[in-house]
Amino acid sequence: MHILSDTSELTHPRFSIVVPTYQRREVVVASVRALARQDFDGSFEVIVVVDGSDDGSAEALRRIDVPFPLTVLEQPNQGAATARNRGAAVARGAILLFLDDDMEAHPRLLAEHDRSHRKGADVVLGHIPLHPSSPSNILSSAVKGWADRRLQRLSSPGARLTLHDLLTGQISLARETFYRIGGFDTNFTHGGSFGNEDVDFGYRLLLAGYQVVFNLDAISWQYYVVQPRQYLRQWRQAGHADVVFARKHPEQARTLFALNGSEKWINRYIWRPLLALPLLAIPLLGVLRWLTLARVDRGKRDNTTIRLFNETRAVEYWRGVQEAGGVPQPRPLRVLAYHAIEDLAGFPALEPYGVPPDAFRRQLTVLQRAGFRFIGAEEFLRFLHGQGGLPRQAILLTFDDCYQDLLDVALPILKERAIRAAAFVVSGHVGDINAWDTAI
Repeated sequence: MHILSDTSELTHPRFSIVVPTYQRREVVVASVRALARQDFDGSFEVIVVVDGSDDGSAEALRRIDVPFPLTVLEQPNQGAATARNRGAAVARGAILLFLDDDMEAHPRLLAEHDRSHRKGADVVLGHIPLHPSSPSNILSSAVKGWADRRLQRLSSPGARLTLHDLLTGQISLARETFYRIGGFDTNFTHGGSFGNEDVDFGYRLLLAGYQVVFNLDAISWQYYVVQPRQYLRQWRQAGHADVVFARKHPEQARTLFALNGSEKWINRYIWRPLLALPLLAIPLLGVLRWLTLARVDRGKRDNTTIRLFNETRAVEYWRGVQEAGGVPQPRPLRVLAYHAIEDLAGFPALEPYGVPPDAFRRQLTVLQRAGFRFIGAEEFLRFLHGQGGLPRQAILLTFDDCYQDLLDVALPILKERAIRAAAFVVSGHVGDINAWDTAI
């Protein structure tokens, strides 16, 4: 049992454990209870961020009697990245340990992370084997195999981390490092979607030169309860997320898509071309999905079922890639140039330069429904210098002059839709008036 040795540990614990959770009350409660068994000489706190759950998770967590400070935060469903950032913002520990809500900590988990940090590690990853009480099905068998192979590979001399090893299911780093690196990018899980906020976070840590260490004795068992339909949805979302990652880090695009089978002949010559013909693809793929899930639901685990499930997963992944605009490559770019987001009726000379806020919202809605994908200035510059491609139907919003309504009106609209834009400021007039319009 963990015992606080003095009051200073209440305000400055060694570890802050941050756990995001969504709609998994029983799982997260069990995970938090397991932390009471830590064999660790230092102090720690636990912060659980309930990301829009309506299953009573927050109430159940607040009823737990545990021997460590437990903070339960609630927010609308905004995704794991936002939840982790929210937890980190209130953390008091010198080291942040991020755990997924389905992780049951080994009693020595904190002690092992602490040992690695004291030996000089900046970032510590641990072993995440399948919990033996996980439901027995085709998915849990695959997760067990993946965890075992990961342990063997990362424990080998000279092992090198791949993009898919940089997981936040169990990862620790100094709080200062977390803020120095900029936290998790919420664009990956905007609106509660799934995928790659952890890969992006880990990759930025590697780019910044931090020492990332794998400690095979830092163990948390994953109680895997994801159902086949949810799993396939996640792979479709993972396809979306990989396109977002490739647009942000184009130098890793080839590697990322190769890790997901871009060069496999069946993906290259059948699934990807077929998905480019949605009127034909969607009915055929619906049949494949139905056939696969029917076999899985009957508990089949034969080679045919495994092969069907793997191919269905691949199809869902590449469907997500297609829906997000495809693998980024050189494509045409449209640029829309706005000035004032304001109704300027009554000012004949200026009226053509103003778009009323309601009209601006409608225009963005039409563009999004038509499948246009907004890019930001950084992505545009990389594209100009040949350092990356663009998704299909790419579009860049720009704002000339930067009137006050850009901050007051346009920015909130853009933020709620996670749309980036470029703004051109008349730097000599910041805080002043638009004197260049007075002659008009």
